[in-house]
Parts: sequence; C-alpha cells; structure tokens
Amino acid sequence: MYKVSDSYQRFDQKNNMMMRPVWDPDVKHIIPTNMETRLRHIERGEDNTTGFGLKEFALALSSGLLSSSLGTDINQPNCGLTSWETIPINPFLRLPEHEPASVEPQLMTSRIKSAARHLGADLVGVAKLDMRRVNSHHYITKTRESMTL
Repeated sequence: MYKVSDSYQRFDQKNNMMMRPVWDPDVKHIIPTNMETRLRHIERGEDNTTGFGLKEFALALSSGLLSSSLGTDINQPNCGLTSWETIPINPFLRLPEHEPASVEPQLMTSRIKSAARHLGADLVGVAKLDMRRVNSHHYITKTRESMTL
C-alpha cells in the first residue's frame, strides 16, 4: 500500500517530531504551544467528529499514562510492555518444562490472530518487519543519549 523508496535510511529517534523538542532549543517552544492548542480545542467544545474534543484528549493521555505506569516509556527500550526479556513466570503456576517446539509461520499467525480477537480486537494483521522502518537509535530522554539498536 505504501511504497518505501530503496534509498530510505533508518534514523536516530532523537530526530523525530516527539523527541526533538526535548533537546533542540530551536523547537522547544512547541511543548507549551501544543498544550495551549489542546486547551483551546477543548474550550471550543469540539466533539469527537473533529478528533480534538475532551474525550479524545482524555483517551490519548490516559493511554499514555497506562503505558508509562506499567513501566513502558516511549523511549525506554527493553522495559515494561516493550521488554524483549523473558517475563518471569509466577512460581505457583508450575508449568511443565519443555523444549520450545518449532511452529509453522501460518500456525503462529493463526494463534496470534485468535488471541488478539479473544482480547477484543476486531481486525488483526501480521506483516514482515521492514528494518528500514525501525529507528537506528533509541533516544533516552532521562540521559539525553542515543542508544544504537
């Protein structure tokens, strides 16, 4: 559906539109301006038809709060919901030990879609990862460093 040019290059996450105001003095003014614009939309009483109403901002902000309260920060790799480490299993579950079986991609796709539907998704898709769409570095706001991926 979207063609990505062969010349497209991965880039450092610190240069995306969400992180740049954190470190670049030339665009730092965007943070308070963004908040002022949000309040202006809410004060106008805009509704969900515009996408800028109180309910829409509440949903966006609460989902971010939920994510960060679970230890997931947009720029903290390998933590919370985005962790790639093995999640410790509750010792009271006493799952049997076994070697992981190799699973056919079609079977795994079917299982993922089934689980997503069980959890409430009504449309589920699986695609191959195009590494050109993955940042070359994570920008960690707390230390103001970029971590190579």
